[in-house]
Amino acid sequence: MGALKKVTVLLVAGVMIFTMSSCGNRSIDLSSLLTTELTTGSEIISDVPAINPDSDEGTESNTKTDTPANTSQNKSGFKQGATINETVLVDENGIKVIAKELTYSKYAANLELTLENNSDTDITLLSGTLGYSCNSVNGIMLSDGYINSDVKAGKKAKESVSFKYEDLLSYGIDEIADIELGIYSRSEDSEDIYYPISQIKTSAFESHIFDASVARNTINSSKMQSDKGYTVKYFAEEKLYDVDDVSIVSEILFEDSDGDLTLLIETVNNSSYQSRIAIEDIKLNGVNVCSSRWTSELINSGKTAFIDIDLESVFDKRYWEMFGITDIKSIELGIEQSDREGEYESSPESIVIPVSDGESSVDTSGVVAYNEDGVKVIYKGIAGGKYDYDENLYLMLLVENTSGRKIYIDADNASLNDFMVDIFALGKYIEEGDSVVWEIEIYDRSLEDCDVKEISDIENIEFTVEIRDENWRYEREGVASFKTK
Repeated sequence: MGALKKVTVLLVAGVMIFTMSSCGNRSIDLSSLLTTELTTGSEIISDVPAINPDSDEGTESNTKTDTPANTSQNKSGFKQGATINETVLVDENGIKVIAKELTYSKYAANLELTLENNSDTDITLLSGTLGYSCNSVNGIMLSDGYINSDVKAGKKAKESVSFKYEDLLSYGIDEIADIELGIYSRSEDSEDIYYPISQIKTSAFESHIFDASVARNTINSSKMQSDKGYTVKYFAEEKLYDVDDVSIVSEILFEDSDGDLTLLIETVNNSSYQSRIAIEDIKLNGVNVCSSRWTSELINSGKTAFIDIDLESVFDKRYWEMFGITDIKSIELGIEQSDREGEYESSPESIVIPVSDGESSVDTSGVVAYNEDGVKVIYKGIAGGKYDYDENLYLMLLVENTSGRKIYIDADNASLNDFMVDIFALGKYIEEGDSVVWEIEIYDRSLEDCDVKEISDIENIEFTVEIRDENWRYEREGVASFKTK
């Protein structure tokens, strides 16, 4: 999961996932929902159970109760006493990265680095980027720790890698026991060299108890919900996925004060290699609202990531009611994993998160626009643009595939009120038995020619439906035609 950044509610902009295609290429950062307000002097979550040092059971806290005498705390309750010895993180082909010191500012812990380029090539040293974000603290993957430093041949540079207290405390991390950095270099010819993951142990390492359950308990705590104004709608510690030593072990659904929902899935990598987990084919109440890859995240060996999925970003909430999604009864996710190089890939699997006990069924109401050979297209409505500057219209359709095979569907040659219009239809692959949201964008430049000033001016719509097989071989065409009034 991305590191938790401070905003007051669970609404954040998405980010582009490097090298991966997606339904919207957006992923949010949950700190807006979960972070502790440093300026008010609020304390660490109090209702996470403390450790019983004599118990052999799994612990519920990530630190021992005894605090070293040299440990100070800031107003947030973060312990600032841990130190490091100078540690060489990278030493390859003339490139050297040295961790010099761990310092503490008002808002963040800072790992001070010296970068050396003793090669004959100018390079850029990077960490925590969208393309290679694989830093961790105390076993939890975070998006903090960003560097992007140009180092000329024969020169040195100093950088500071920062981890904000508010982000750390959101996961129940109140001191730093260890840090892992994923560092890579880029030369002038854009060749990337990825160095082995580097670990820095602090003076708190030996006494620290590593327990990822502290993070989920902190997030789910009543104090955090009360302080930050969000509600946990669903929480389960269920192992829904367990493939090649990579497991999904808990699931949390949040609702913010605006009613927007975010799903958090806790994923543990117990394999010996860095694993990339991809989320795709997202279904709400059985309706496939994202039929391609949404996001992917790297998880270091032995570490835990909290992968967040903003359901409002996945599928615009304005359209939910059109498709009968008045509340979330179930969420289904397609899961794939690979190593960083993509040389190994697991078979795709899906998990279903039963948010409520109610029956989850697809709403197939609407006007049937096309129905041939097991492929049905149902008209659900027309919506305007989400933003003030977007004057295009969006034709919302549901496609049911009961043809007995996987298909590809596309559209062309559209008309409104018998006038041809310019459209953008994103073709979709649809598995047998799936019901998939299909959105066709109608460009505003065509609407004036149709005498369409308002959605209510549209009386009839027609477009060509093109069907191909899963190998994109052409099969047939048909016409989708229907009246909106």
